[in-house]
Amino acid sequence: MKKIVLGDYLFQFIEGYFEGPGGYSSLEIVMLLSLYSIYIYADFSGYTSIVRGLAKLMGIDLVQNFNQPYLSSSPRNFWNRWHISLSNWLRDYVYIPLGGNRKGKRRTYMNLLMTMFIGGLWHGATPVYIIWGLLHGTYLAGHRWYIKRDGMRVSREGQSSRKEDIKKILSTILTFSLITIAWIFFPPPSHASRWTLGDSFVTLQRLFSFTFEISFNMYNVPKVLIFSSIFLFVIDYTQRKMKKHEIFEDMHWVVRGLCLTGVFILILFFFKNYAEVPFVYEGF
Repeated sequence: MKKIVLGDYLFQFIEGYFEGPGGYSSLEIVMLLSLYSIYIYADFSGYTSIVRGLAKLMGIDLVQNFNQPYLSSSPRNFWNRWHISLSNWLRDYVYIPLGGNRKGKRRTYMNLLMTMFIGGLWHGATPVYIIWGLLHGTYLAGHRWYIKRDGMRVSREGQSSRKEDIKKILSTILTFSLITIAWIFFPPPSHASRWTLGDSFVTLQRLFSFTFEISFNMYNVPKVLIFSSIFLFVIDYTQRKMKKHEIFEDMHWVVRGLCLTGVFILILFFFKNYAEVPFVYEGF
């Protein structure tokens, strides 16, 4: 469902952006980047779920690779929830061998930058992927500096005070915004050969041009963005509240059957005009 109903459906709206970002207003860039964020997550986490499900049919339990990353309230929290197998590998085989946080503040910040630099290089030996990695390294170093400066502790899940709830919501919005801006330097492999640093900087220039018109061919994008955001939020929020990914397991078999039938019909509905879209991580 994530792959076909969300991922492949959204790709048709963002494909034009990767052909050339110069013709869009600030508002259109915001909407397209938000759709791109949802597309990458839906496609990649959907692919991971497919693989885990197929493996389970053969009696193999693979590790969970995503854990509602866009509900994260900090860059550190995001990398604990996004592409967990890769982030754990980078931590265990790059960050810790470099010295981790055991050799002073400055060395810790450099280790974070170097680790994410290698993470960017892993995706592609091109300037855009390297800058994407360095951006995330900067986010992680900046967040660590902020926490240490104020003598704060990383907030835990389930804090109940209203002030903490508001703070967490604002932190989540800020984190999502920073992650989304970083995606400017992360083209899908199908367009990586044509996407340059110049295209990324044009996107940034258009993003901060403060123009708000919406062209005729973009009229459906706001509705699609609202639909996909709510759709994904409901899935992730339900999984977080239930504290498990297999949200159908505990349902009565009748309810489970009706839900799965509804999901199947939804997939068929979107599949009728299906144009094959490769898995975004197929090219890495």
